[in-house]
Amino acid sequence: MSKLSLASFTSSTAALNGSSRSAFHPIRKTRATWAVMDRSCTTLAGHVNKPGCVELPLGVTVRELIDKHGGGVWKNRKAKGCNPGGLSMGLMTEAEFDTPLDFNGPAKVGCLGLGTAAVTVFDEETSIVDVVFNICRSLRP
Repeated sequence: MSKLSLASFTSSTAALNGSSRSAFHPIRKTRATWAVMDRSCTTLAGHVNKPGCVELPLGVTVRELIDKHGGGVWKNRKAKGCNPGGLSMGLMTEAEFDTPLDFNGPAKVGCLGLGTAAVTVFDEETSIVDVVFNICRSLRP
């Protein structure tokens, strides 16, 4: 049985992704400012071949993020699911990976929203009980 690394659940999400910069609203909105407002810095972590942070247009699907930008699921395994936007946002199953990562997409499959756009993928051998346990442990006061 594969387990997610403890670092995936104990590190500050803001430190792991660049989407916190999207909360900055400059007073003077230039043409360049408006051009990037439909983009998100998305962090991809967990059981992928190429974890990292990529800037993408809003609306890219989880499947495209994992396959195209993350090099697929590690060790030639299949994904079981993911956390699409930070620990408090909820979980998606692999069947929901065609959901767009925008401000409305994750909510359509029961998540709270896009959150920090920090996507953590877990593979088919990961225990969902371990995933939920680690999430609960990191969210406790």
